[in-house]
Amino acid sequence: MIQNNIKIAWRNISKNPVTAAINILGLSLGFASVVLILLFIRDELSYDQFHQHKDDIYRISWFSENPQTRTPHPMAQGLVRDFPEVESAVSITPIWGPGLTRRIFSIANPQNALKYDEKAILGVDSTFFDVFSFNLLKGNPKKVLRNVGGILISDQMAKKYFRDEDPLGKQLSINDNQFLAQVEGVFEKVPENSHFHFDFLVSYVTLKSIEDENSQFHTWHDFGHFNYIKLHPKTSPLALENKLMAWAAQFVGWDRDDLERLSKAQEGFKLQPLTDIHLKSNIRWELEANGHMGYVYIMSIAAIFILVMACVNFMNLSLGKSLDRVKEIGIRKASGASKTELIRQFLVESMLISVISLVIAGLMLEVGSSWLSGLFGKQLSLNYLEQPDLVIYFLAIFIFTGLVPGLYPAIYLSSLSLSGILRGKFGSGPRGQTIIKFLVVFQFTLALMLISGSIIIFSQLQFFQDKPLGFQKEHLLVIPVKSDEIRNKFLTLKGELKNIDGVKNVAGCSNVPGKQYNQHAAFLNEDPQNRIDISDWLVDVDIIDALKLQIIAGRGFSLDFATDSMASFVINQKAVESFGLENPVGTPITWELDEKYIEGKIIGIVQDFHFQSLHEPVRPILMTIRQDFNHAIVNIGHKNVTEIISKIEDVWTSFDHQHEFEYTFFDETIDQQYRAENNLGKAVNGFAVLAVMLACLGLLGIAKLSFAKKIKQIGIRKVMGAQPLGLIVLLIRDYSKLVIIAIFTGIPLCWLVMKNWLQNFEYRVAINPITFLVTGAFLLLVTWLTLGYLTYKTAKVNPADTLKDE
Repeated sequence: MIQNNIKIAWRNISKNPVTAAINILGLSLGFASVVLILLFIRDELSYDQFHQHKDDIYRISWFSENPQTRTPHPMAQGLVRDFPEVESAVSITPIWGPGLTRRIFSIANPQNALKYDEKAILGVDSTFFDVFSFNLLKGNPKKVLRNVGGILISDQMAKKYFRDEDPLGKQLSINDNQFLAQVEGVFEKVPENSHFHFDFLVSYVTLKSIEDENSQFHTWHDFGHFNYIKLHPKTSPLALENKLMAWAAQFVGWDRDDLERLSKAQEGFKLQPLTDIHLKSNIRWELEANGHMGYVYIMSIAAIFILVMACVNFMNLSLGKSLDRVKEIGIRKASGASKTELIRQFLVESMLISVISLVIAGLMLEVGSSWLSGLFGKQLSLNYLEQPDLVIYFLAIFIFTGLVPGLYPAIYLSSLSLSGILRGKFGSGPRGQTIIKFLVVFQFTLALMLISGSIIIFSQLQFFQDKPLGFQKEHLLVIPVKSDEIRNKFLTLKGELKNIDGVKNVAGCSNVPGKQYNQHAAFLNEDPQNRIDISDWLVDVDIIDALKLQIIAGRGFSLDFATDSMASFVINQKAVESFGLENPVGTPITWELDEKYIEGKIIGIVQDFHFQSLHEPVRPILMTIRQDFNHAIVNIGHKNVTEIISKIEDVWTSFDHQHEFEYTFFDETIDQQYRAENNLGKAVNGFAVLAVMLACLGLLGIAKLSFAKKIKQIGIRKVMGAQPLGLIVLLIRDYSKLVIIAIFTGIPLCWLVMKNWLQNFEYRVAINPITFLVTGAFLLLVTWLTLGYLTYKTAKVNPADTLKDE
């Protein structure tokens, strides 16, 4: 029986290739989009889920008006010591260079002369594997990270430096034999869905052995580490969190007044669940850029809407084509076919179309996998053997789209009475018409939201690109300073670089706008109790000219003033406001740098500039001359760029023999801050186009059914003298009304969604009502174009052909 149903279904599909192709194309696009979104959502929700005790692991962070992830190093083991509910803990930190920029090391295998630059290095406690479930392939997790000079490397690094040799017990040279590290273990490559990544692990035992004896980095005085704890199962994290401030006070030196002040300001240590970090934490000093839960919600809603739209189109096109099969149904009923048999026949047809659509969707995903991965900014795997849930996704979509949208046409068609069919009277009734109208409004509401949303997202991204940041970002190279050799000879290097034809300026700095900045306290000498948090920027004398920062009071740094290289500060307007100064130039202040108190005077004020992302407000910043550079900024203009870079490389490598020469363009560094928004914008644009296509296909199917029912009415109106143009307006009017209702329904919904999205940005565009008007006009135009041929064909029908059957 089923075999016969399949044969009939295939025959009916073959008889109507155009309708079938439109139906299959709509479903295929919908299926591919939904599966792609599901892959993205699954990937985002999977971060850190691979850890064995993921639900018991928390990160300790400091929350205030300017929250941060970093806390004092002794906290981790102190909590294990003093709180029985804490099973184990670990403190980790990247190996920082000046200005808390990740330091770049030249690492080599001295036996085979392989040498590379690396910076994915973490310093960790020996308890690292007690908390995290990263897979150690070689070495004993209970014994590694306990010896001075020991190092762990990933399996990729083992292959890179030792080829096919066993790396255990062998040595790696750091910075041309300045330090030798012995490989104690090899761990599996860190999964992509981890909120931090690393290629090398070095024990704190090693780091402390080479630390300056006066350093405060590993003490309670420095909030400079990432601390994670693993609680015993069924322990209340909130109960522990409530004890943290009082416990830490004895080590940090807070008294009762300090605790009351912090409590009133709602500042203090908080526990962040490990599995929440990627999607729900975007505070200062994240180890890596995180995702955003709001984007997951947006994509989830888009997946649901697109799947429903695809199913609605399937149903509408099936109904639209049903008129051609009324006689078939009548003959079947007259021959004794039951309602159940008819329903089964129509469901088999819908399931067959669903199967074909799924196969085509799978091919679309395979062929376009690299492009689709770029759409979301991550590699989305389509390995069906290793990911059985992909097969489950396809099966679930197949069952849903084969049964749900096919069920209503099947029931509707099988319910037609034989007498009604013979008299030519059949229809869905008022209730059915209401459902169909609702579906049209629903589809075009979604289309308006997606189109308007994509326009607003594009406007925000364009705003990022056009908004003056307060400094020059074009025609600048950023070259990482990797060695002390470069830092010590920077003035000489700088002079030689300036001699290159085409190089306009060169400056050194600890941090680059668009990246993270270290932060310390500063205060007026006359009011030491009122400290402000201020970002540090260690620079050379030419940084203001190189970036074209605007001096609005006082002066910039100059070689003509010997004190500029020792105790002179340039601050921004926000810092002046935070200090509460009316005449800031010449004011003595103290900068608190790693427990050192550096006194100096304010010599100049620069106009506020966006040294951090436009997601953040402008914060106070202090610039001072120091030789601790991590970057060189070179202004090269826009002519002969390749030739100039080649000459810069020649000069640079003559000063640094250890490391590889690298560079990036400054404007690219700035644009990377908005990569997530760019990816979201591309995705929403694609789904907006798809939504319009699906809405038009659905409208076409519904209109075909509706116009066919009005064919006799049109014939009578033509006999009474109605003109074709008037008939076209009559036919199109009802659908125009539905689209207008969709427009006015979608506008407030889209406005609310996009207003909430824009709250993620400190600086944002205003939502322009013209956006909705233009989108609404576009949808009306698309509606008229979609129905144009069908209405014209219906209006031109010969009354003699339509009335003679009555």
